[in-house]
Amino acid sequence: MRRLAALLCVLAAAQPARAWWFVHPQPDPFRKAEAAYKSGRYAEVIQDLSPDSLQAVSPRRQERAYEYLAESDARAGRLTEALGIYQLAVKLFPKDVRLLAGFGELLHQAGLNEQAKPLFDEALALDPENPQANLGMAEIDAALGFYQRGRTHYFKALNTMGNNPSVWAEYAEILWRLKDYPTAEEAAQESLSISSATQTEVLLAFIQRSGGRLQEAIATLGRACAQSPERTDIVLARALWMTEASEWKDALSVDKTVLARYPENPLALWIRASVLLHAGLRREARADLKAAAQAQEESPFVAEVAAKMLSGLGSSSAR
Repeated sequence: MRRLAALLCVLAAAQPARAWWFVHPQPDPFRKAEAAYKSGRYAEVIQDLSPDSLQAVSPRRQERAYEYLAESDARAGRLTEALGIYQLAVKLFPKDVRLLAGFGELLHQAGLNEQAKPLFDEALALDPENPQANLGMAEIDAALGFYQRGRTHYFKALNTMGNNPSVWAEYAEILWRLKDYPTAEEAAQESLSISSATQTEVLLAFIQRSGGRLQEAIATLGRACAQSPERTDIVLARALWMTEASEWKDALSVDKTVLARYPENPLALWIRASVLLHAGLRREARADLKAAAQAQEESPFVAEVAAKMLSGLGSSSAR
């Protein structure tokens, strides 16, 4: 005991500042930063976990400290700083799955998929069920057209992300592209049961149409139109599908809501021309087709189809 006291005295005389720290250790900033992070106070996290403060964090909390700081930088719009912190963190802790997946996710969101993929691969090698890495890989696979591989990753991600409607919607889309329409519809409905979203309603409508259920698809688009009446693209898709279902009167009624606001919309003009042609009103249809055919820059596909239909109508004197 006396030897210990003597040693402390020597330390205090030789390095008073370090001896003071020994007696009064610098407080670990982690708990305060963690509370701020979980409450969404990211500016406080950035302040509390400055480079100097990180050195005071206990070793067993270092990984999470770097994660909280990097994520706080990212959510505060400091992308460069976030990438720098993550890059340093994965070098210091190369086996930390959360850091690998978080760094990969940040790169993925920045559109740097080639750099993100190896990080996701490393994370999944350590933990094949990691939801963040599986979701990142699923989205990359989907973007590259590897739908079957992406399907597997989405399925794994949903094991722990089952309350996320966006993930269910993404899963539904990849199933739709794989032409697994029943499962795709189930996934879309699951997404909508968690949170109603116009774009998911639109996706569901396309799934139903692809499955040969045109009337249900039209009804689903009706719900999407009610949610977002300003979405001209959805309104016109519904009118177009009505012409496919030979619901000519309803198609014209829906189409007129767009023409009232945008009288020169090429697709709206083409739809009205189709309804007029069905009614035998070739002259009136010709006027709409002529206008639509002139929209080569705005809508090249519609303009091309309108021009072909126009040429097939013959002379303007024909009724």
